[in-house]
Order: sequence, then C-alpha cells, then structure tokens
Amino acid sequence: MSKKVDLARLADTLRDYGFAYVISVDDRYTAHTAAVTPQLNDGVLHVGAVGRHTRANVEAHPDVTLLWPPQVPGGYSLIVDGHATGTDPLTVAPTRAVLHRPVTVDSPPSTCSPAYDCVDLATQA
Repeated sequence: MSKKVDLARLADTLRDYGFAYVISVDDRYTAHTAAVTPQLNDGVLHVGAVGRHTRANVEAHPDVTLLWPPQVPGGYSLIVDGHATGTDPLTVAPTRAVLHRPVTVDSPPSTCSPAYDCVDLATQA
C-alpha cells in the first residue's frame, strides 16, 4: 500500500525551493527534462505551459517526476512523483514526495539506504 503525500509538509517544503525539472519519458522510455516553476494549489502542482516534447510524452505516459535541485551544496533535492493531466497547462497530482541527498557525517539514520539521506513527505500512519 502506498503512503499518501502530506500536502501540508510538501507546501512548507516548497517554500525553500525555486524552479524544478519536470521529467517525462517518450515511447522508448528515454527521459526528457524541462525547467518549470510549479505552484501547489488545492493539492495539485500547477506546472503551467510546457513544450511539445513534454506534451507528447505526458499524453502517452502521464506518470512524471518533478525534481527541485538543492539550494546549497550538500542540501536536499526535492523529488515528487505524480500523475500528470492536461498539457496546457500541465498539472501534477503528487503520489510520492521525498527529500534526498547523499549521506553526510551529520545525516540522521536513513530508512532508504546507508548511502543516502532521505526524508519521506508521507502522512504519518
């Protein structure tokens, strides 16, 4: 069973990030990235207008990933998986959200891997 994304935590986390990359795949499952500035409203990420490759990819394969790079060296990347709808504008319903970075000496114990420091933004059961 998948965990539900904690939308309040996601909204709080997004305040620390600027632009993101939307990652989609074509029919050969080759990744395509595009820089976007999503906004979270009513539980949905509003990505806005996207280019022709992203539009075609989303129409064929609506599951996408949004990746916000870390704001500082050694910081967390924010990774949000979701189901995209529409293409102009594109919206994404989050299905999973995680903060992710390589492990450091200051990292708390991680549940994802000894090599990575992950913070799952799921609701607590």
